[in-house]
Amino acid sequence: MFKRYLKDKKGQGMSEYLILVILIAIASIATTTTVGAAVKNRLKVVHDKIQGLEYGG
Repeated sequence: MFKRYLKDKKGQGMSEYLILVILIAIASIATTTTVGAAVKNRLKVVHDKIQGLEYGG
């Protein structure tokens, strides 16, 4: 009976670990998406300014 109890606890720990990993993955994806969009917008502004300098604008 004690071995079964330990086995159940081990499974619970793995489930908790899996949930934690999933939450970290979701947070990482959300952060990367948000930061990526900001960087993309910033690079577009820089690109447009460089284009304006090249064509005398």
